[in-house]
Amino acid sequence: MKPVWITDAIAAEQLKLGGEAAWTETLTNRLAECETEKDRLVQLYRRGGLTDPEYDRHAAEIAERRRA
Repeated sequence: MKPVWITDAIAAEQLKLGGEAAWTETLTNRLAECETEKDRLVQLYRRGGLTDPEYDRHAAEIAERRRA
């Protein structure tokens, strides 16, 4: 079970975004943006446009935004 403060925070965000349906749509859009950015990153890496450390750094940033 989620702690009460998490449930309250989720409810507050839902209200800010116009309810549960809008909140779900917003999250879905954010995830899609992360996936698109990740696909572009992989393509750039495959073409040699990024070093391993650069790829790792950008991939970690995308993963962090995805979790947020």
